[in-house]
Amino acid sequence: MTATMPLGRVVSTTFLALALTVLAAAPGRGDSAAAPDRDKQIADLEKQLIDLQKQLKSLKDGGSLKVLSASEEVLPVGWVNKFQWRCIGPATMGGRITSIAVYDADPTTYWIATASGGLLKTTNNGVTFEHQFDREATVSIGAVAVAPSNKDIVWVGTGEANPRNSVSFGDGVYKSTDSGKKWQNMGLKSSYQVGSIVVHPKNPDVVYVGALGRLYGPGGDRGLYKTEDGGKTWKSVLSGLDDKTGVIDIAMNPANPETLLVATWERQRDEFDSFRGEAKSKVQGGTDEYAPSKVHASGGAIYKTTDGGKTFTKLTKGLPAGKLGRIGFDWSRKNPQTAFAIVDTEKVGMGKPPATVYLGIQGEDATNGGAKLTSVTENAPSGKAGLKEGDVIRSVDGAEVKNYEGLIDEFRKRKPNDKAKFTVVRGKETKEIEVTFGFRPDERPTVGITPEEAEGGILIADVQENSPAEKGGLKPGDVITAVDDNPAKTRGDVFQVLANKKLGDKLKLAYTRGEEKKTVELTLNEIAGAGPSRPYGHPLLGGQRENVQSQQGPDGVNTGGLFKTTDGGETWTRLNSINPRPFYFSVVRVDPTDENTLWVLGVDL
Repeated sequence: MTATMPLGRVVSTTFLALALTVLAAAPGRGDSAAAPDRDKQIADLEKQLIDLQKQLKSLKDGGSLKVLSASEEVLPVGWVNKFQWRCIGPATMGGRITSIAVYDADPTTYWIATASGGLLKTTNNGVTFEHQFDREATVSIGAVAVAPSNKDIVWVGTGEANPRNSVSFGDGVYKSTDSGKKWQNMGLKSSYQVGSIVVHPKNPDVVYVGALGRLYGPGGDRGLYKTEDGGKTWKSVLSGLDDKTGVIDIAMNPANPETLLVATWERQRDEFDSFRGEAKSKVQGGTDEYAPSKVHASGGAIYKTTDGGKTFTKLTKGLPAGKLGRIGFDWSRKNPQTAFAIVDTEKVGMGKPPATVYLGIQGEDATNGGAKLTSVTENAPSGKAGLKEGDVIRSVDGAEVKNYEGLIDEFRKRKPNDKAKFTVVRGKETKEIEVTFGFRPDERPTVGITPEEAEGGILIADVQENSPAEKGGLKPGDVITAVDDNPAKTRGDVFQVLANKKLGDKLKLAYTRGEEKKTVELTLNEIAGAGPSRPYGHPLLGGQRENVQSQQGPDGVNTGGLFKTTDGGETWTRLNSINPRPFYFSVVRVDPTDENTLWVLGVDL
């Protein structure tokens, strides 16, 4: 009896606590419409409490609690129905998803690597997962790969490759020969962060590892490493890299495993967690406050080998010149000479100033000069003015238009609500059409601040160059207390007001600077990310706005973005795309059956 007493007391006390919890959750007396149901619930609970009190008295008097079998009901169904289940763990996040490895012969089997939460495996297409890699020296993973010829052979490169302010490092590469049950460290222990792993499609002993290297300093295992004996020995096969440059991505040609694309990256963090206010000058332009101190450098490049790493060629034709940042790429399986690459550069967001007006057209260079309209939006200024698809614009207010870029140049000279006369050739007819330019509907106005919730309002952590906030005299450290006379307690309060604004509208802000209280009225005449040095910069993500590449002028190729090759990498062509915050993620994946369908990951959530 002595052994059952503590258990009985614990169980009965738990039952009592549960019952009291349900009673506390019952509807209040003020709910007259639910009174009959409420009274029944109270009666049931009172009966349950009486039963529990009897059990408790029996235990105190020396009795014992009945031991229930596994098949017997532990809690009455009526009790369980009063509760709502919720997830209570894990209490901390596993970090970002850094890599996925799919076994192509059975795509329901794949592995998911996390930045600081280990490795997960599924064999039923994600219905359930099992945790792996939980007993090794680190749980930070940069890359995972499964051998295409044997799903029992899995490689893991430790150390997250994203150079953020909370990055974790690893201790080399690991190999499993039993589908992830056990792991063995196979070397490259000073690689710190691993960018990519590729396994030969037929010979699982041939493996390439892209070692990015230590984030906070030079040296260690960096570059492209190859093993031909399953990891017993390694050879550095990409010569010419310095002690600050590593490999971030590898792509093996699907038709020829001896042909690989390799992306190098020179990046580094310093002692600063972030760069705000006056410290912003310490970080390179074109990135945001959480970026590394070095994002773009001369070490960034794309290399190609056609002999399994014996020799390499640096690819440059059609690609950006200058200092490059993070690069990611993928081959098309349908057309193995076709590949796509997303390239970050030091000039991201630069180019000719964008047009602040809106017409609602898309176009191209006309065969015999002028700009041919390939699309006209019906309810936009162009459609309302009578412009049509196929029209060729020869001049604007008498100024000759030689090509589509020339038409955009004319737009840059004008403001919303301006009128202009277009000379238009439609078939054999030439006519004059007057249009009235409008505000761009797809570009929201911005205040130009980095807001943070703080005591008493919204703290301004940073002020963007040439923004309404800067023009209005706002400074880092100011605390916004009201927006358009509405209290500002959260960032959502600011964004909610901005969501109903358009370019040209006014915005009233009340703020404090130390002990001083101030107000200012801003004119929201700046588009998101606009500035004299980076007019196409993304307002929040430190990168390039989407679908602007055709507007940046002849040097726009040097601002980076998405590139395509159809000759195996010898020449590249820049495409319209998005390239935001690429120092976190720059990933391209090509649909196996349709090379025109791409997934481009370039943003951290």
